[in-house]
Amino acid sequence: MKREIPITKAGRLLNSGCVTLVTSANETKRNVLTVAWQSPVSHTPLLVSIAVAKTHYSHELISESGEFVINIPSVSMLESVHQVGSLSGRTGDKFHKSGLTVTTSNPVKPVTIQ
Repeated sequence: MKREIPITKAGRLLNSGCVTLVTSANETKRNVLTVAWQSPVSHTPLLVSIAVAKTHYSHELISESGEFVINIPSVSMLESVHQVGSLSGRTGDKFHKSGLTVTTSNPVKPVTIQ
């Protein structure tokens, strides 16, 4: 049976993967956002692509630094993931508001979520 789906909801049917938490940073600011559009694009060297709208604060940070970290959350982090996806990093610290615990990353600037 054919069913019409509004274009605003069609993207949900095409979701390419699990929800990840992508961290980004520049010299003075950091942020985290939920990303479901990620894909490995090369094995050697290991390259992963993500899709982030230009309007998102993290897009600005990633464009400035050229770096990001993909974090795969556990089921126990569901509430924190929901909080990250519901807040804007432009207006506050999403790490603090979502209760995420982070550690430094090496050699990149964006933190890793524990």
